[in-house]
Amino acid sequence: MKGPSHRNAGLTLVELLLAISIAILLITLLYSIYHTVAATAQGQEQRHRRREPATALADLLLEDLQAGFAPAQDDACAFSLVAREQDGNPHDEFAFCSISIPTHTSDPAWGVPIAVSYRVIQSPRSTFDLVRVYHPLAGGDALAPVTNMIVSAVTSFDVALYDGTLWHDTWPPFPDEDPPPPPRATRIACEAAGMDAPFNMEVFLPVGNAIEPPEDPEREDVGE
Repeated sequence: MKGPSHRNAGLTLVELLLAISIAILLITLLYSIYHTVAATAQGQEQRHRRREPATALADLLLEDLQAGFAPAQDDACAFSLVAREQDGNPHDEFAFCSISIPTHTSDPAWGVPIAVSYRVIQSPRSTFDLVRVYHPLAGGDALAPVTNMIVSAVTSFDVALYDGTLWHDTWPPFPDEDPPPPPRATRIACEAAGMDAPFNMEVFLPVGNAIEPPEDPEREDVGE
């Protein structure tokens, strides 16, 4: 009578090879998923970084231009647009005055008048940077202009101002004539190495447009 047969408790060569193949397949699959996710995240981060200069420029321009002012008979606060060239790099210098309102309030009564200038300067790296120079005209900081870099490696910065009929590349459009009213709109274009696409925007300038309140037919004339 034969006794019970006992199977070897170890793995056969075929089973070992099958287990190794499955492990390699799983590792390859996990690495492929990780690589795809990492590449996607890196691409999104790069696109986000490239959008940052344009976003910062748009935010600053809107904040300054929508609070712009141009008091009569005050050349220091008049709009100015000058075409310049530096080491073969043509660019515009755009200057005007605005009201800076502190972040803790929205009341214009607390605003400080500032002179603002957007210009392109040459950096120590021999590239050209777009900077914003602002100079408070009142308060304790009135003697200290501040320069902030907005966009680096700029290849072009072009501004045009609209007088209600035509767009002009310089302002005042006719220097030999009397100072014109403030411009009614501005068109700004900028190109830089860190931007995916050229930056373009048009801004309506409240300072150059007379805005009248809507007529109320139900309002009675006080003089009647």
